[in-house]
Amino acid sequence: KVGKSIVEVVNKLLNTDHAKGIEMGLDENPKEALERTIDLIQKTDMKKGTVLMVDMGSLTTFGEVITKRTGIEVRVLDRVDTLLALDVTRRALVPEATLDDVVSRVEENGRKVKRAKGKINEYNYDQNLPKAIVTICITGDGSAEKLKEYVSKVIDKTHSSLTVISIGVISPVDIDLRIRRIMDNYNVVAFVGTIDPEIVDVPFISIQNLLDYKGIEQIQKIVMEAETKRESIDDLLDEDLVFFDKSFKGKDEAIDFLVEKMQAKGYVDKNFLLSVYKREMMVPTYLKGGIAIPHGFPQYVTKPVISILKLPQKMTWMGDEGEVDLIFLIAYKNNSKKYFQNVYKILLNQEIIQKMKAIEKERDMIDFMKMHASE
Repeated sequence: KVGKSIVEVVNKLLNTDHAKGIEMGLDENPKEALERTIDLIQKTDMKKGTVLMVDMGSLTTFGEVITKRTGIEVRVLDRVDTLLALDVTRRALVPEATLDDVVSRVEENGRKVKRAKGKINEYNYDQNLPKAIVTICITGDGSAEKLKEYVSKVIDKTHSSLTVISIGVISPVDIDLRIRRIMDNYNVVAFVGTIDPEIVDVPFISIQNLLDYKGIEQIQKIVMEAETKRESIDDLLDEDLVFFDKSFKGKDEAIDFLVEKMQAKGYVDKNFLLSVYKREMMVPTYLKGGIAIPHGFPQYVTKPVISILKLPQKMTWMGDEGEVDLIFLIAYKNNSKKYFQNVYKILLNQEIIQKMKAIEKERDMIDFMKMHASE
């Protein structure tokens, strides 16, 4: 129980509960330990990342897996002892400290810090945004512009509407910031150039591959896929989050239930519930037709999703007239509001809503929404 013992000492000395402990038995399956670790990190995440301090073995490999699965940035420090844990936790208590601030002194002292190889792609595919390929050249904007011209000629042969945008690494503006600005306004389907920005799920094509035609074929394939890709409501629906014929004393109890189920599956964090109530206080979410669409703040959403609750009898939602028997709890991110456009069209169609209320099986509700979202 070394890990939990260290945590107990650290928290007592610093008068905090920031440090959390988890144990892995010598005969425990690493996959089980990984799942327990992910569960703990998701429950305690404060939107600033996590420092994972481990002693040895497979625990040292967990960081990148956790980052890719949860979107939470993780730094891994091995050969943990009480002094290391004390120093890292003390730094983590500073409100303005970033994740790298917390581990920087450790690196200065020669301790290796493991980071995920790829940056997490925070951007959901949004069919309302134009698509783009970004060219990146280490020697500056001029070379990137020439590369852009070359890639544009390749794309022209496919008669695609993709935009090509150039970035030079030698620039007064930080490269990550420039990429972020581009991805705020475009669906980036590929990066081409001399340096890989390592954005997870966005392919990179090197100049070397481009010159021996492998890259050209890859670009043409990416362009064809991008032209046919369409946003799907499948990404927003989870059959485990559709509930029929459950009774509740009131709307608060129903909201608590739905948020708890979302949080258990990692779609939202612990702060989402309070944000739903804050939204309700600002503007009640009752809609015509006896439905409600409660929703919280996007900063507490890990992955966009909709939870559906079909009640056996009407429940008061807003005043004497605002009764509902169909509730859609919506979790969306800042850049995914348009992602729900087709969903809102369904919810505003009274004929469709009445048909949904007549559905008797959870799976049928999923299929019904998919069918009407594609119309």
